[in-house]
Amino acid sequence: MKQQKFFVIVITVCALLLSLAGCASSSAFDGSSAKNADSYHLDVKIMNGTDTHTLELKQGDTLKILFETVKGALEMKITSPDGTSLYQGDGTVTEFTVEAPVDGPYAIVVAGQNAKGRIHVDVEKVPASTEPAETPELSNSTVEEEILPAEAPTRETTDTSVSIAPPVQEHNNPDAVTAEPVHIR
Repeated sequence: MKQQKFFVIVITVCALLLSLAGCASSSAFDGSSAKNADSYHLDVKIMNGTDTHTLELKQGDTLKILFETVKGALEMKITSPDGTSLYQGDGTVTEFTVEAPVDGPYAIVVAGQNAKGRIHVDVEKVPASTEPAETPELSNSTVEEEILPAEAPTRETTDTSVSIAPPVQEHNNPDAVTAEPVHIR
């Protein structure tokens, strides 16, 4: 009788250990996950449970999404800062985009049950404003302009001319010819 009780206890313990080992092998998540400020990537081998990530977006930022469910149930929901659901689906549409309507934190919640698949969410930021800066208005005060010197000639020249004038002679003769100065170069 003692042997039978001992045998039953051993069998019960073994059965309990086997059932615990079976639970451990079907873990809640097996795969890879990458969570960054501008992306969320989840490559799932098996998922039983929920995973979340929050992205800080500006109005007009776009989420480029790749969502593929291979087996089981894999669902994703994207919620805006005011609680509005921007997307909720199961991966039947595999590639799409979602635009952020307002600035703030956007929650991504993924739930899986015996799921296999992948979810890649990448943020495309709105380009920074390229509007020109406002120019200040001129007041009625006097504006002085800076006067820049004229450009120097590109080729230097030297004046080598010489003026020779004949000596001045006083003539009382009106028919006398007066010589003009001669320039020699």
